[in-house]
Amino acid sequence: MNGILDSTNVSLKTHIDLLSDLQGNILKFHGRTHAFHIFLQFDRELAEAARDWISRFNVTSSATQLGDAHLRKSNPTHDGGAFFNFSLAASGYEELGIPEALIPSERAFRDGLQNRVSETADDLEKWEPDFRQRIDALIIVADSNISKATLEKDRILNEVSGFAKIVHVQKGKVLRNASGIGIEHFGYADGVSQPSFLAHNDSPASQWDDNGALLKTLLVPEANESDTETFGSYFVFRKLDQNVRKFKEMEDRLSKQFNKISDEEYGILNRKGKSNRELAGAMIVGRFEDGTAVTNHSDEFGITGEAQLENDFDYRDDLKGLKCPFHAHIRITNPRRDVSNEFAKSVRLTRRGIPYNDIGRDEHNLEEDQPDGGVGLLFMCYQSSIEGQFEFIQRDWANKGDIGGKLVGQDAIIGQGPNGFIKSLPNQWNTDTGRENIPTDFRDFVTMKGGEYFFTPSIGFLRGLV
Repeated sequence: MNGILDSTNVSLKTHIDLLSDLQGNILKFHGRTHAFHIFLQFDRELAEAARDWISRFNVTSSATQLGDAHLRKSNPTHDGGAFFNFSLAASGYEELGIPEALIPSERAFRDGLQNRVSETADDLEKWEPDFRQRIDALIIVADSNISKATLEKDRILNEVSGFAKIVHVQKGKVLRNASGIGIEHFGYADGVSQPSFLAHNDSPASQWDDNGALLKTLLVPEANESDTETFGSYFVFRKLDQNVRKFKEMEDRLSKQFNKISDEEYGILNRKGKSNRELAGAMIVGRFEDGTAVTNHSDEFGITGEAQLENDFDYRDDLKGLKCPFHAHIRITNPRRDVSNEFAKSVRLTRRGIPYNDIGRDEHNLEEDQPDGGVGLLFMCYQSSIEGQFEFIQRDWANKGDIGGKLVGQDAIIGQGPNGFIKSLPNQWNTDTGRENIPTDFRDFVTMKGGEYFFTPSIGFLRGLV
């Protein structure tokens, strides 16, 4: 496996040893509809019992996950069953008595998320009490059948209670629109652009290609006591609460202001001949709710399936930000050509987020049921460097709005902390009219409620804990 980190993809056939030892969810999202995230705190006096249980815990390998995905191509009804994943925080390694030399070394990981507020601008006073406690480990159990997922979750809770304190259990559930496309609670298509590390190239791209991502942005070689080369990945978990009501009210207010100029002075209407009330919101997010990229279209394309979602663009046709503003969420967190394709890809995150609904929001009537909290996104991502990837993107791009030395304004969705740069929207899509742009302080709709930095180790490492 020498040189694997410089590879652009892996295949089940030629990398079976690597994939059998690598935990699932790293290379590819686990794909289950329901997921429970179990946060544990170990008792150091019971570390031996904890290590014994972890060594026997049947985590899902990447090989198993990719094998199931291959079977589903010929048999769509194939069910891979429950999915299991295990990650450790730095304190977890210490509480389990794991030698210092075997603990992943990155400073951000060693410090833990609560001690990195200077980088993330998190407000710890807004965190839920459970997440303010020490968290040593995270177990993910997922299944597309809620009854099976719950059964497995309860089994695990019963087993670990003998040697660990259960700090928190957080449920997540995939949310989809009427076309079956995954969305978040504001109603926008989510997870459209993801780096792919698998050996395929179904859609050759001319501007931006997510295929062939470098494994060195994802995998981390483990220190171990054998000659075997093993890998894990740094894992970030953040619970992001969404104020849907406030977001929609501000989106509507901005749309009316935006469309007043567009309709009366320039006659910009949507394809149905009506005032395009979705355009302002799309320029804040970077896509319309159905996933249409605003850098390519001034109106929803009417996407009804994932195959129609476009991602082959790098903003070369929007260098002034007249179509998709520089501070739009998907542009500022992945600027593509605004910095350089090479640099943008070198700091990319491999996201594995899933929505949550703690208050029973009516998911079949999202337009009417618009809560001011209690729903949101469980933001999760893998990377080879928390400092060089997640923290860099959150601090420099999302919070500061500093894209290669150019200040563009704070990310309207996940930006945190003070930022005095006044953002604006162009007063007409793709036209530099010379008129003043529309100022907007579109922010503070997402509240960080807690999380932690983890490392998802190899299966061989877990087996060797006994």
